[in-house]
Amino acid sequence: MVSEALSTPTIVTLGEAKMHFRILDNAEDTQIEMVVSAATEKAAQITNRVLGATDFKLYVGDFVQDVELDKSPFNSISKIEYKSFNGNIRELTGYTTIKNMARGTAIVKMVKPDDFESDLTIFYNAGYSPTPAQIKMFILAEALTMFENRHFSDVEGALNSNTKTYYTHLLDSYRLIPIG
Repeated sequence: MVSEALSTPTIVTLGEAKMHFRILDNAEDTQIEMVVSAATEKAAQITNRVLGATDFKLYVGDFVQDVELDKSPFNSISKIEYKSFNGNIRELTGYTTIKNMARGTAIVKMVKPDDFESDLTIFYNAGYSPTPAQIKMFILAEALTMFENRHFSDVEGALNSNTKTYYTHLLDSYRLIPIG
């Protein structure tokens, strides 16, 4: 079971990046958006978390009493749907949510309805809201580094290892390390 994102939040806007990069014109907007996107992906990969509040759909299929949602940090469930014996899509109301504080995920404990046939689907929201400043600073620092070193030449300035060490550690307190 893998959750499908139904929305894509903007963590760092083009305006925020341009202000951080100290760029006033629009000539390099596409390049800036690309490095911000790459830096955002890197931050999500390092932390193993959803960086901004995002709506997800998790298709379970057959009824399972306990389902662990795979995105962190968990916020809320908007609805759980299933197909009944008569073919109608119905909303499941018999469930409770238990947050796993260590992982930031949630387990959904459900009671099987009498008319359940198939297609159990959970709609939920996960991700930071708002995104912590340290995560945004990492994205801005990583994006600026990518932008400034986009020509991959030492002549244009080698990356200062102290700077890279500083901004890489901005994500340490948000990192979720998978177990097993």
